[in-house]
Amino acid sequence: YQRRVHGDYNQKKQAMLVVYKGLARKLPLFIGLPSANIQLSDRKKYREVCYPSHYNEFRRTPVLRGKPKYAFIDPLHFDFKHEGATGGIELYKNRIKDSQEYDIPLKMMAYVLYNCALKGIYDPELFEAFEEHMPMASSKTLTPRMAFGGVYAYYKSNCGSIEKLKYFLEPLLRGIDEVHVTEINDLGEAFLVNTQLPKSHFRNLLEAYYKPIILKNWNAEVKHFQGNIHRLALNFFKCESYDEQIWTKIIIEVMRRKSLANDRSLKKLSPKQVKTGNTTPIK
Repeated sequence: YQRRVHGDYNQKKQAMLVVYKGLARKLPLFIGLPSANIQLSDRKKYREVCYPSHYNEFRRTPVLRGKPKYAFIDPLHFDFKHEGATGGIELYKNRIKDSQEYDIPLKMMAYVLYNCALKGIYDPELFEAFEEHMPMASSKTLTPRMAFGGVYAYYKSNCGSIEKLKYFLEPLLRGIDEVHVTEINDLGEAFLVNTQLPKSHFRNLLEAYYKPIILKNWNAEVKHFQGNIHRLALNFFKCESYDEQIWTKIIIEVMRRKSLANDRSLKKLSPKQVKTGNTTPIK
């Protein structure tokens, strides 16, 4: 750049472009250019539409000349940001009820119920209408991600019947290898407000199905993410699951850190706030 600084504007522009591209290859996170080492969610421009990060991977193809191409988008995503203009998920729900079109695939049922639960809309009539058509509904395109949405809605809403939960829980457990730790944490937090199922329901799922996934993805999805560590600790503690292997890894990670960015979650585990007698494993 110093060699061309005395040239005309085009020469200066070309020189700065060379420097910018060179830095972008070495420092993609600092410069903000797309790189094969980062995901689109790391860029503020795409952060809103690419959530969660497990469904926003992109690839480069020769046809696009190096430009990013979406490979995966969250199938449960709903644009709550512009619900003032679109009417939101409640308008979508009301249209289904007005038209009486309840005979839809299971994945669409999960989509509607999940986003209603996220927005705090609990409609027992919608659950009852969907449950009448669940035995005949198509499940060919019900992926583990969509099944997760159905289970999450049943846990958090307390509206559906326990017997019908199997239409979403069984596909989720069959595709458990595709489940991420963030989704397990979401299910745990939704289950904590559930009043229909006992704690042993989620505790058995943790020990039989979710624990292997947590251990397998520990380094990639938990070790370097303090929020997931805190959420796992709270979910295991409130469900009264004291698995020695999981708790040992959680405590080691907390002790390994020189500082905690947010310790409010860990304060909830204080023995002073625990009224039950099962405090020995936490201490």
